[in-house]
Amino acid sequence: MYRILLYIISVTALFLCSCKMQTAETGVEEALSKAGGNRKELFQVIRHYQDSGDSLKLKAALFLIENMADKYYLTGNLIDEYYTFIDSVYQIKQLRYDIPAIYDAFRSKTKYMEDKTQVNWDVQTLSADYLIENIEEAFSVWKYPWNEHLSFDEFCEWILPYRVSTEMPESWRNRYREYFRLFLEDSVHTAKQACDIIKVLRNK
Repeated sequence: MYRILLYIISVTALFLCSCKMQTAETGVEEALSKAGGNRKELFQVIRHYQDSGDSLKLKAALFLIENMADKYYLTGNLIDEYYTFIDSVYQIKQLRYDIPAIYDAFRSKTKYMEDKTQVNWDVQTLSADYLIENIEEAFSVWKYPWNEHLSFDEFCEWILPYRVSTEMPESWRNRYREYFRLFLEDSVHTAKQACDIIKVLRNK
């Protein structure tokens, strides 16, 4: 009986201090349960948008968090060496890169192929500042002509995610926005036009 009462008190306390999450999705609960010591960072993101009163950004924050539970990135000597190698390859400008040949060259030259990489779970490592910055930057580009036709669900799938796969998290949005801003602001009205300009700039 004592254990049951203690459990009820603990759950109630957690509910009251969990940023007023009255209708948390299963995915959000799973992410929070896996976050460990980083749980407070995820709560901070939710609280930030609850306090702001922006229900759409709050919904976007919950979407990110509920999809973070199984997301991770790798670190270690092998990963560092890989990024250094890839950076050097892409300094050599080509119209088309032979990706299989590039990977074969890396495998033949790497010193750390047998090294074990470290798995870093997003829910346990990403900061509130990083996630909030990503959300704000994503919303800022949603308003552009080539994006504004997207529904909120499409925005969440195509613009909101902070990375593509298991690459290391970076604050890449601001850097890319500043780089392409002068080329995209006035003359582009469709996604195709934007992609065509980016493709030309990338090959210069």
